[in-house]
Amino acid sequence: MGRQDYSIGKPILPTEIGELAYKDRREFVLAAINKLGSCIEKEQPSLEDLEFSRRVQARQIKMDICQVNAVLIEAFEEVPNPSFMTAKLLKYINNTSVEIGTDPKDHWLRALLDQLMQPVNL
Repeated sequence: MGRQDYSIGKPILPTEIGELAYKDRREFVLAAINKLGSCIEKEQPSLEDLEFSRRVQARQIKMDICQVNAVLIEAFEEVPNPSFMTAKLLKYINNTSVEIGTDPKDHWLRALLDQLMQPVNL
């Protein structure tokens, strides 16, 4: 596992593609995506982050969760200044005493936790 670079282009507004046939919309969007970032011939794989990979594997084993969820949790752990909700999520995942309330944000947090902590062998 290594870091990834993401390129974000300008939004495609509905008015830009609204009059196009579905086939043409698809081609328009793919062309816009293909213009992002550097030239594909110059792309290089990133170096593997062995420490991150080790933490992901340990998290998978400890929590019996899939690799994708372990990667997400470990990425959240690396956020330098997590939001209140991210900090709350991490406290719950790491078995720190935290209460999840009943407001809509807490319902969303509960659903995310249920997904992230879903056992592999379900």
